[in-house]
Parts: sequence; C-alpha cells; structure tokens
Amino acid sequence: MKSPSFPIFAEVEVADKDGYIFRVMGSQGDLYYVGYDYDNGWFCPCPDYQFRKHECKHIRACKELLKQSHVN
Repeated sequence: MKSPSFPIFAEVEVADKDGYIFRVMGSQGDLYYVGYDYDNGWFCPCPDYQFRKHECKHIRACKELLKQSHVN
C-alpha cells in the first residue's frame, strides 16, 4: 500500500540577523527544520538533501514562501 502524500507546508519558525529557520511538513507527513543562514546558505536534514546535496523539495517550499512573503 502506498504511503499517503500530503502537500508540503512551510512556515517561518525563526527569522533573525543570521538567517531563517523554517518548519516544513513533508509530503509523507514528516517534520523537517530547514535552515538558511547568510554565510552558509541552505540546509535540510532530509535524506534527499543529505545524500544528493542538491536543492530538495523542502528547500524549494521555503524559497517559495519567502518569495510569496517578499521577505529577503
């Protein structure tokens, strides 16, 4: 049986002088804390990002949230 698929939902948890921390609900219902800092860029603890080191869907969701919020 296939796992349920949820839409990815992201919200800003922390925004400060160093960057952002987002709370992201993944497509399988897992919760991830995605980070962005001005010195090191994006980080996500999901397996896709950890193993492939490319922009995952959780980071894309955070970027879209920033774009929609006009927050830079």
